[in-house]
Amino acid sequence: MAPIAAVPYAVGVLVVHGGVSIALGAWGLGVLVHSYSCFVNDLVDVDDDAQNPARASSPLVNGSIDRPAALHAALLHVVAFSILLWALHPPAPSAAGLVGVWGLLSYGNVFQKRSTRISPVIMDQLCGVALGAPVVVMAAFTGRPLPVSAWLLALSYGLQLALANAAAGNIKDLDADRKAGRQTTAIRAGVEVNASLVVRASGRYQLYCYALQVGSVTAAFAAALLSGADLLPTTCAALLVAVLGLRATYDVRQLVGGFRPCGPRGREPFIVVNLIVFVAAAVPVIGPMWGSGLVIGSFAWTAISTLVLLRWSGKPE
Repeated sequence: MAPIAAVPYAVGVLVVHGGVSIALGAWGLGVLVHSYSCFVNDLVDVDDDAQNPARASSPLVNGSIDRPAALHAALLHVVAFSILLWALHPPAPSAAGLVGVWGLLSYGNVFQKRSTRISPVIMDQLCGVALGAPVVVMAAFTGRPLPVSAWLLALSYGLQLALANAAAGNIKDLDADRKAGRQTTAIRAGVEVNASLVVRASGRYQLYCYALQVGSVTAAFAAALLSGADLLPTTCAALLVAVLGLRATYDVRQLVGGFRPCGPRGREPFIVVNLIVFVAAAVPVIGPMWGSGLVIGSFAWTAISTLVLLRWSGKPE
């Protein structure tokens, strides 16, 4: 998922008309940050994942790689990130902001389900901040004034990733987390999944998920309208955001309302649709070529890396 999670890094640069080389460098930083984050998450959760059938294909779980090798890979990401960050020569405040994002992601991956002092709901929001903030941080790399649309795009992406964590992520690992004594928003809210993989959730949990979804779509819609672009691309983008946003909201309703089974391994349709909503909101500024290229390229890269991982772990495709 790292290439997909890196999309906001490139969008942040492009939304202030940054150069192609900076945008590609920003995307590379995002891939490194989130690949590192995945390594940390897998290392911290390896014992829990060993009890979770949905994580059986993880190389750490099936023994394809051992913990020292994963730790070394994570450290190599830190080195590569540092070199690329130095090569981009960002302003000091922007570099500090990106390092802060790195630290917040690391903290969240280690303590998100283990904290006894911070509510899981707050941890969801910290996750959203760490994932949405790069839009603004990377826009500041260029040294240009930050438009309102950059802040709205950051808010939109942060809310949709907080939702992905609280709904898809929590539900996917529900049984394993409950057995391990972990604390998540879904567990605190008493969410259950029956034998047919249908969710049984309280009204409070459903409202929480709806609020995150509607907030994300509303922020994306406002970002499209306030992009400052010409009327036609602005109108088309706003309409696309509205239509796809409604579709994603309907899917969230189907999931948390118990009207359909959970997706396999947390792969819920609303996550993909929400990503397209986010990029569509930026299209009036970044252009349809960059918008479609970011989405298609990131999904293609993710598919290729997943295939390589499956071959490495010796699992059937």
